[in-house]
Amino acid sequence: MSFKNISISTEVYDQLKKVRNEGESFSEAISKLIKKEQRVSDLAGIFTDEEADALEKGVAKVRKEAKVRKWSY
Repeated sequence: MSFKNISISTEVYDQLKKVRNEGESFSEAISKLIKKEQRVSDLAGIFTDEEADALEKGVAKVRKEAKVRKWSY
């Protein structure tokens, strides 16, 4: 197998560290992320508890404030 060096920003590096699984190489993590089809289970654990809570609260707020369409026939 041959290798190539790439440059990424520190921010992207930190994000990649968060999404890769224990024991997984960066190449494996990148490969997993660029697949066209992903399983929902591949996304498990990508948010911290605080990020997940904030996202859940944001979604709930948007749903509460959304206007409901009423269809009339």
